[in-house]
Amino acid sequence: LRGVVLELVSAGQVPAFVFTHRREHAERLADAELPALGVPTGLMLGGDGATRFAEALDMLERGTAKVAVGTFNALGRGIDLPMVRAGVIATPIGQNRQFFNQVRGRICRPTPGKTEAYLYYLWDRDVFPRAPGNLLEWCGGAVEVHDGREWRRCDRRGDPA
Repeated sequence: LRGVVLELVSAGQVPAFVFTHRREHAERLADAELPALGVPTGLMLGGDGATRFAEALDMLERGTAKVAVGTFNALGRGIDLPMVRAGVIATPIGQNRQFFNQVRGRICRPTPGKTEAYLYYLWDRDVFPRAPGNLLEWCGGAVEVHDGREWRRCDRRGDPA
């Protein structure tokens, strides 16, 4: 996760979102792990985290935060930030097409001045072996995997094609 975020920041593919399921995970990433790497990061949670959500939104819009970390519930539905250029799915959603498409829509919607968007799905081959096949189907074949050296198109098993 940290390597992907650093790659996005160094390539200028920011602002970016990091999606996770758990508040505690989001807080740890936003408050400790990513800032320790020198990545200006905001935290976007709903409920009790509404104040920090607003602060992070302001930081993204002003360009003082490169990344916002939040739960799928806070970031994945009903938020419209077309300037976000990339997203990292840090916990698995590769079994739910509708939910994946909602999350993808936060990142990949067209907007003036944005010619590309990237959505990274951190995949555990042993836990969800079918995820690449689902993603290939849902994304019209526009899926690549990192094989340890480079990004390559993948087959239904996630192996480089």
